[in-house]
Amino acid sequence: MAPKRIIRTTLDPNAWEGLCPALPAFKRPLYVATPCIGIDGCGTALDALGVRYQANNVYDLEHRYQAYLTQHLGGNVQLHLGKKDGDLCQLQLSDVERPVDLLVSGPPCPPWAGQGNHKGQHDHRADVFIVVMKVCIALIKVGDLHACCIENVKGILAKIKGSTCSFMDQILHILRQECAEFQWGVHTLQASSYLLAQQRTREFLSPDLPNCKLETLTEVMRKNLKDAQAHLKAMLQDGHLDAADLVVFPLDRADGKAYKRSYTTNLVPTLTTNNTYLFVVSLDFSRPNGQRKFLRFLHPSERMVLQGFSPSVLEGSSDTLRVKASGNAYPVPLMMAVLHGVLHQLAGGIPQKTKVVGSLLDQAVADACHNFEVYMDERSQGCSGGSPQTKAMKRPAAKAKAAKKAPKKKPAKGSSKTVKKAPKKKTPIQRRQYYKYRFLSSSSS
Repeated sequence: MAPKRIIRTTLDPNAWEGLCPALPAFKRPLYVATPCIGIDGCGTALDALGVRYQANNVYDLEHRYQAYLTQHLGGNVQLHLGKKDGDLCQLQLSDVERPVDLLVSGPPCPPWAGQGNHKGQHDHRADVFIVVMKVCIALIKVGDLHACCIENVKGILAKIKGSTCSFMDQILHILRQECAEFQWGVHTLQASSYLLAQQRTREFLSPDLPNCKLETLTEVMRKNLKDAQAHLKAMLQDGHLDAADLVVFPLDRADGKAYKRSYTTNLVPTLTTNNTYLFVVSLDFSRPNGQRKFLRFLHPSERMVLQGFSPSVLEGSSDTLRVKASGNAYPVPLMMAVLHGVLHQLAGGIPQKTKVVGSLLDQAVADACHNFEVYMDERSQGCSGGSPQTKAMKRPAAKAKAAKKAPKKKPAKGSSKTVKKAPKKKTPIQRRQYYKYRFLSSSSS
């Protein structure tokens, strides 16, 4: 991998300030709750929009964001990070920090992602989404919350197996019923439509990083690179590629495998936490490897830039953490696009002085949250028909338990017969899909 150092590009690719029309001035800083904060795409977007804010309810399972978030948000913000303190599923309503004007969150997407396990609400990580929505409901009922924005992937709109509705259909139905004070809506945003670097890859790649030394690659990766370059040479000769093109592909993928190698020309595919080995190749094959314009892995700092962040985010941390953080982050300009309209509507409705009224432990709050939970539980059981995935998971365990109790039969004396077990059928692996970002946004105005 390339050395760990900050990349200085010739352009300032993520100067988002001034790209959106100016917002009316708020009379005071907004109180913004950010459960599942990650590297705070929300705060970065608010900074670019020129909105003063005070973060609270900062939760994330990754404790290694501590130093970055402390510097980014200020030392007076209480951080709840790590598997214990950052676990939203352990959150009680009495623990919610108030007041909250705006809540922005990106709950885990694997339950609905193309490369996830496709269990939807039966994936325990979907519980985080439920908890975040309960917090929203509680804050709405006490009159705190003015708007919320929840980000996830397009798969959350897919119909649940055995049903005509999706998980998001269920969420919207009960929210409109229990929280009619808000206008609820779902919007699909295509990252490439919001000035992100994926469509202008050449401008965002650093020209001063050394190329990869092939001897440092594994034998499998060297073979994959050799095969890929042979394929690219053929495409260049056939006129399907231009000599000036840059091609990006995963170096841990090969043709003929379950996860096939895919190529993108002059753009970078959707960044995830798993595509660690994205490789950038220029088509100047006549040059020695060391002198080619690009023959290396995509650098973690470049990943940050491609998501709309500064290349210095988490600088000094491990490449693994930076790849994870950039893959989990929601792109800054997408968040700006969503928040700008919401904040423009709210500008005149935010009171100058904050006053915490009501209690999150009131009966009306408890009733609304209970109704929400009951509805989602009933829909979960009803739509899934008892959850085929859950049944499939329990069946082997039951068999194993029964087999453990059953006495083993001893072979008859003198018998030399051997029993061959049939090979297990391999479960087909789902093909990787690119993400579109899904936003559930709402406003009381």
